Amino acid sequence: MKCFYDAHEAVGVCKNCGRGVCNDSAAIVGKSLACKASCEEEVGVLNDLFFRNRTIYRRNAGIYTRYALVPGLLGVFSLGYALFQQDSLGSITGFYAGAGVLMLFAAGIALYNGRQFRKP
Repeated sequence: MKCFYDAHEAVGVCKNCGRGVCNDSAAIVGKSLACKASCEEEVGVLNDLFFRNRTIYRRNAGIYTRYALVPGLLGVFSLGYALFQQDSLGSITGFYAGAGVLMLFAAGIALYNGRQFRKP
């Protein structure tokens, strides 16, 4: 592949525009190559976005796990209330039991999603 800017052999590809660059027209920005003076700033922004994206992705696992606590506790409370108070609740016992099951299901989905973010 030839360099986009002159007839030299390209040593890499600009991360921003995808053009071939040689040693003379290439600038190293972080761990990336960029066209000297035209794409350096954009490649710096792309590298920063990539780093922040990785950080946010890792934090999502913890967020989903913490989110699972609220519906999990509400589900346990609702099911327990339905089971221990079924004599005094009468026909509304099914509502509390159903709500508890749905909340536990929501907590399970949140935990599953959190595990998906932990996978490499």
